[in-house]
Amino acid sequence: MDMRKNAFLSMRKIKMVCSVLTTLLVLALFLTSTQIKELNVKSKALFINAPESIIYETKEIEDKGLTQLTRMHHKHFLLKNVLEKLNKTNNVNTYRGPTLSKNVMHHKNHRNKSKISEKNLNKESEALEKIIFDFVKKNSSIIYTTVILISSRVNHTERRNLIRESWGSSSFWSTNEKYLIVFVVGIVTAKKTVKKMLEEAKVTKDILYLNVAEDFYLLAEKVIIGLTWTKNNLKFRSILKGDDDTFMNIDNIIKFIKLNHVKNGYFGNKITGAQVIRTGRYMVTKEDWNRDYYYPYCSGGGFLLTNSSVFKMIPTFDLQKIFRIDDAFIGEVAFQAGITVHGVNGFYMFNFGCEFRKDIMVSHPSSDLGCNSFLLKRHLIDNKKIPRDVKLESIKCYRNVSDC
Repeated sequence: MDMRKNAFLSMRKIKMVCSVLTTLLVLALFLTSTQIKELNVKSKALFINAPESIIYETKEIEDKGLTQLTRMHHKHFLLKNVLEKLNKTNNVNTYRGPTLSKNVMHHKNHRNKSKISEKNLNKESEALEKIIFDFVKKNSSIIYTTVILISSRVNHTERRNLIRESWGSSSFWSTNEKYLIVFVVGIVTAKKTVKKMLEEAKVTKDILYLNVAEDFYLLAEKVIIGLTWTKNNLKFRSILKGDDDTFMNIDNIIKFIKLNHVKNGYFGNKITGAQVIRTGRYMVTKEDWNRDYYYPYCSGGGFLLTNSSVFKMIPTFDLQKIFRIDDAFIGEVAFQAGITVHGVNGFYMFNFGCEFRKDIMVSHPSSDLGCNSFLLKRHLIDNKKIPRDVKLESIKCYRNVSDC
């Protein structure tokens, strides 16, 4: 009996030792793997506090669907770990970021700047973690004259297709400049709708799918994530934010960007002295915004930000401190970043009659085929890309003339 008991106890000890050894082996493999990945992270591109005059180099992220999110999260968490380890080992809050330029890497005030860098890194990580998948076909080796971010809803397939087949098609425009159109959509619970959108995204390769509820009051969050994604994935001269019920004239947009010499640019239909509404759909509480008037801002249907403005504004964003009026929120962030709002012709945000104007850059609303076709054909006729149409040219507005 004692022999059996001793044998049983011996077997238990052996199993416990094996279990401990297995755990230690797995932990050792994990730590080794993490150290190797951390070494590779040093060459990744994440641009914190870099000078405005630099064209920011980026590393293209492979388009592998849902696995993209895992890689993106891993990259940012590892970078955070690198910061923490550097602080512990060197006793200095220093982070030597990506190898973009010697001027970017070497600063005298390491301590203060690295603290800002870590804070910005955390905020950008938080925004990027909201991306469920990224199927956008992009080229990080070129500089896009503009990246057009279109806020869209998951079930707005027809609107996205209308854009792709009309003003979103490069075949209609004369410019040879590079631009990219990206649709930013939120999350819904309807499985069939999501599946349909996923199938669309795999084919069109122009959709960012975010873990943000499709809600009018969360539009600002979509904008923040879209701008942060662009900053971390592409090189660009400007970003044009728009909605999926707009018409855009790419030739006029590119022309404006090339002629613009304002470094910290924020352009659009400028609104000043807008009173804060405390009731109804556009209600904002005193807790969210204590002032009675908003800072100047551009209508959210379409506005343009230069590269420098984007890099200045992103560190000011905070997903935990946004309020429900997205365009007014962008105006507040611009104000905090020291960026002046410029009202310019070409951004027609209340064009309910669908009136054609030669200088149109963005026209809103324009969510139907008739209005889009009318504005596009009139532009093509004026630029002699299609034969003249006397009847069409005699029409000032596609819709009710009284609205013009």
